Amino acid sequence: MNAYAPSSLPTVRATTRRPPLHTPIRRTLVATLIAALPMAASAQVPRDTMRARIGTDTLTLIQQTAGTTTVVSSASGRHTLSLPAGAYLSSLTSAGAHWYAAGVDEGAAAPRLLVLRGTDGQAREMAAPETDSLLVSHPVVVAGGETLDALLWLEGDRFDALSVRAARFDGESFGTPEIIAPPGPGTQIALSAVKLSDGSMLAVWSAFDGEDDEILWSRTTRRGWSAPARVEEDDSVPDVTPSLRAVSDGALLTWSSYDGNDYRVRLAKFEDGTWSATQTIGGKGSVQPSFSDIEGSPVVVFKTAVPRTWTVLALDGDSVTRPRAKGSIPLETNRRPLVDRSSEGLLSVHWPALDQEAAQQAGPAAKRGATRLEMTEIVDSEVRD
Repeated sequence: MNAYAPSSLPTVRATTRRPPLHTPIRRTLVATLIAALPMAASAQVPRDTMRARIGTDTLTLIQQTAGTTTVVSSASGRHTLSLPAGAYLSSLTSAGAHWYAAGVDEGAAAPRLLVLRGTDGQAREMAAPETDSLLVSHPVVVAGGETLDALLWLEGDRFDALSVRAARFDGESFGTPEIIAPPGPGTQIALSAVKLSDGSMLAVWSAFDGEDDEILWSRTTRRGWSAPARVEEDDSVPDVTPSLRAVSDGALLTWSSYDGNDYRVRLAKFEDGTWSATQTIGGKGSVQPSFSDIEGSPVVVFKTAVPRTWTVLALDGDSVTRPRAKGSIPLETNRRPLVDRSSEGLLSVHWPALDQEAAQQAGPAAKRGATRLEMTEIVDSEVRD
């Protein structure tokens, strides 16, 4: 295990002392800091579209403006979900017959966590864990099987002093928040978490160690969350924007790493408590990777700077990290596409949020529809271009 031990980690308590919320100076500070946080704290392409599957139903959440979300159910059609003014959602998952979404309500006097439990196109707000800081960002709901398991998020009084926190769900309510990682020498961003097949939870994020950004991880044990550790040995180059996907025998991790000249997408596997099979899967200038939510063999989606494209990379099976095929489409938008797989195994990409905007502006005829990808087989799994 690559222990993460910067020279000094400040002590943090679950409750911090701070000025009263009603003071004009504090209200102004909160509004100023929070306004810029969602993009900065995620450090990824905005998630204006998220998708989850509940049995045979596919549910898509489309966010266009804060407080306005459209829920599209393959079973019951389109619904409008009213959120508090200034609220945005950052995570969506399903468990049993319900879907769960998490976000932040920035319209209140101070930011607060927002957790929704939904059935079909309807949802109700759940009692979320309490927060007591100037900044709250990037909550992630973790679920598996029939139950909601936990909520993870970033919290702190400064953007460069955010802690990683979690609250477990006991079936009725969220428990007392735990601090997985206290504030370090700099920013902690881009939180991702999954539930593994053995019932434990795995979390990763990017953290500045005083010299550069490293990908850190923590896992639940009988004694609680493990101490944060590095995925790879300490180096002097930035590693950023991690994304996790649970697989049958562990989890896959993808992120973007600087090699001294260019950012490239990397891939690693978590199995039996350790990380292995680390390799480069993206060419020069490949950034902001994430795993598609489609079922079957994992698919990684990322941006490439030159040429400007969205690239879709299909992996070879659920338990290996060997890239099998890739396809690209010119990058016309920074919004991350959804990927679909047909019954014949063909991949296509589409942008539901852009389709909705076009329909509102010019009628249904403006809908662009899905774009089929021409996939090219990869002979050598290590990308060197």
